[in-house]
Amino acid sequence: MPHVKKLLKKRTFWLGSIIAVLILLVGCIAVMTAGARPASVYAPVNARAGYGSNNGSQSAGTSSTNPAVRTGTQKTDAIGSQYLVKSLSVNLEVKDTKAAANDVQSWITSHDSQATSAGMNYEGYGDNLFRITLTYSVQASLYPRVEQYVRDYASQHGGRLLSLNESVQDVSNQYVDVQSRLTSLRAEQTRLRELLSRAQAMGDILSIEQGLTDVEGKIESMEAQLKTLASQITFYPVTIVISPSVAYMPAQTGSDWNMGQILQDAFAASLGFAQGLVTFLIWLLAFSVYVIPVVVLVWLVKRFNRRQELYKAKPHAPSMADIIATTASREQAPQETVGASVDL
Repeated sequence: MPHVKKLLKKRTFWLGSIIAVLILLVGCIAVMTAGARPASVYAPVNARAGYGSNNGSQSAGTSSTNPAVRTGTQKTDAIGSQYLVKSLSVNLEVKDTKAAANDVQSWITSHDSQATSAGMNYEGYGDNLFRITLTYSVQASLYPRVEQYVRDYASQHGGRLLSLNESVQDVSNQYVDVQSRLTSLRAEQTRLRELLSRAQAMGDILSIEQGLTDVEGKIESMEAQLKTLASQITFYPVTIVISPSVAYMPAQTGSDWNMGQILQDAFAASLGFAQGLVTFLIWLLAFSVYVIPVVVLVWLVKRFNRRQELYKAKPHAPSMADIIATTASREQAPQETVGASVDL
């Protein structure tokens, strides 16, 4: 039994050592992961302090108009240094969606010569019924008239105004900030060009040219931002969704069987299963650094125990001491027998 206790102590010692090493390894990995956290996590705290933020000086508002509530007169989009970015989304319900789409398209293009179309989408409902989506970019100065027209169109043509959503975003601070930065950069560009014209030493010339290149790159970036903002405050996107009236839509039958739709659903389900399987394998690979050592440790312990069991079950050859003791007992047995005979 002493050797069994000694063996158990050794196993316990090695098992505890391996567990301690695993805990230490997990702690080191956690510390390294926390230290490698990207700086973008903390960026929002100082987003307004940097010049590269595009959203720090923006404020947005959203207004929703019910069909029963009429909006008031539109205010001027730019009052002094106020610059607004607006977008409009209207959902109409009429009997003839094609005729309504043609009317809206003709009215917008005739009243706004600079209006541009971003596309037209037809969604069929059967029996020559379509749900049509129109997207236009109209001038900010004509935006109030466009809003009033599309808002009143359904009621004037026997339809309904289902929804009207307008979003307003104030980009005044951002616009003024970009303008001031662009002015400063151009002044810096002029100063560097003057220094470059008077520089004599080669080192000074190279240094000034490098600074001039950096400033010109920033100027190009600021000009692109200013151009984008100018486009956003000059043209507003308008999306008009024209749906057929429910009374004229065909009734849906529950006995329809679409093989193409079934195949599409089956393929989508199989694709989702494959994505889930790949996701599981990726997670398993990520946690293998913890799982593999534990599996190896369990395998080693089981292998050691199996060897010990086989060793105990295997018959062992008698030792030299056992052989001598057995021989001596055999030699002593005849002598005792002879002595007993003499006594008789």
